[in-house]
Amino acid sequence: MIKSTEEASPPEGVRLIKKYLDDVDIVNLALRFTPKAVLHYQSKNISLLATNHMFEPNEKPPFKWVHVSKTLADLYNDNQNVWNGLDPDDFIFSDQKEDYFLFIADMYKYNQKGAGYCP
Repeated sequence: MIKSTEEASPPEGVRLIKKYLDDVDIVNLALRFTPKAVLHYQSKNISLLATNHMFEPNEKPPFKWVHVSKTLADLYNDNQNVWNGLDPDDFIFSDQKEDYFLFIADMYKYNQKGAGYCP
């Protein structure tokens, strides 16, 4: 559930809610951040979908989820994953770099991978 604020309004077509909706067929959740919602929808036998974006050792998800990479799926000994979606053959390598911008979000847990050393 997203809380509405005066400073932020939802995009067109999005309705903010203050309670769980039960007249739905499937719910997409951010699993690690919505344990109460998981319990609520499981108690109603409503299908759940969550995507996994990071590895947490010894974590056991309460239902099947879709991993955002094959590596993550392998780490959980699972086979449900989303293909990256970018075909490297669609991109031409060049050692002469041009101006570009790389956007990376939510990197707070990735310092162990060297992200803490990026300028």
